[in-house]
Amino acid sequence: MKEFVKYKNRHIVFFLFLMIPFLQLGFSYYLSVSFLAFLLVIIKSGISIRYSSTLLLMLFLGSFFFIFKSVSLLTYATDLRNILIPCREMICYIGILLISNFIGTKVLINEKQLFNVCFILLLIIFLLVLIQYFFIIRGIYIGIPLKYFVFNKDTIEGLIHAMTFGIIVRPTSFYGEPSYTGWICLSILCIILNNPKVSIERKIVSILLAISIVLLSLTMAGILGIFVFCIIWYLISQNKNLNPLVILATLIVGILIIYFVLTTKNSIGVRLVSILNNEDVSSNIRLNLPANYYEEMLRNGQLFGVSNYGELQIDNAAWGLVLQYGILSICIVLMISAYYKHTLLILYIFISLNFNGAFFRFDKAIITGLVCGFVVYYTKNQNKLRTKKGISPFNTKRAVLSPLN
Repeated sequence: MKEFVKYKNRHIVFFLFLMIPFLQLGFSYYLSVSFLAFLLVIIKSGISIRYSSTLLLMLFLGSFFFIFKSVSLLTYATDLRNILIPCREMICYIGILLISNFIGTKVLINEKQLFNVCFILLLIIFLLVLIQYFFIIRGIYIGIPLKYFVFNKDTIEGLIHAMTFGIIVRPTSFYGEPSYTGWICLSILCIILNNPKVSIERKIVSILLAISIVLLSLTMAGILGIFVFCIIWYLISQNKNLNPLVILATLIVGILIIYFVLTTKNSIGVRLVSILNNEDVSSNIRLNLPANYYEEMLRNGQLFGVSNYGELQIDNAAWGLVLQYGILSICIVLMISAYYKHTLLILYIFISLNFNGAFFRFDKAIITGLVCGFVVYYTKNQNKLRTKKGISPFNTKRAVLSPLN
């Protein structure tokens, strides 16, 4: 009985990790791995967790913003699809809260074993990206067949088409977009770095592995996101007792790396220069095109977002949120940030908004709920440990009391 209690609901966790490589696959949007996995885990979460007053308030207020958006679209001559998108995203918002609550309060798992699962997944992604890299430079695409992708199908098709003209493309691992690979690596890294049972040596190896993946994939969102996340994690883990010489050395090394990247003919430098010169197609679609939509939205006085979101070409989660919900997007993000009350978790959510695809999507709801849930899980266990030792969690900067407790 003790062993059963110790590893309660771990099969749900392993099931979700097993689904991560296949989240973008399926036959249609609702007949896909991500939707079916989301449906199973949200039902399990919904019937298992305890609904605190804080959670109920978050569910009510968040749902109100999404429903308000849908109702407001009824006054426009717009397609039914545009009206229903906020309802679908509301379900994903609810899913993030329920899944994170379930992981944070109803799962008991060996934290060292959890690290092994995360590290193995990271290692598999690295090996696949490495294999793809060497085959791609020889004009051969190695990966999951195009016909099985539900998300980023056009991107994969474009990559394969580009290779026929001798254009070197970027590895994507299991997914249809290098940026998505970067986001998955960031998510796994967030779980690992917040795990108190993992040694600093293993965390550094995990960081190096994740950095290698995003460098091989040439995903600027992944490189920047993981770099920023790791720097902030280091500052917090050192409890702000940093040696000024270490900070100065880090800045000097950072400046030298940036100078080297920009002044030498390497893949990262070439892509970065093309982005700065507005010559990168991917960057233009994710940043410049949505900026034009935003200016038009302001000119039309659409404070609560555009009325034709489903018809726009948006490939950036942050821009998508702003264009869809206008000033409501600020309320939604602030609510989520205030709910979890964890610096690294809030940072993870903000960095995630810089990646491709809508933020409130079934596949992203699974991963975000998983990450948020485990950070809460670690925090809860650390607070219990401090309480047993007679240390109040209120008297330490390291402990963070989550509303899930």
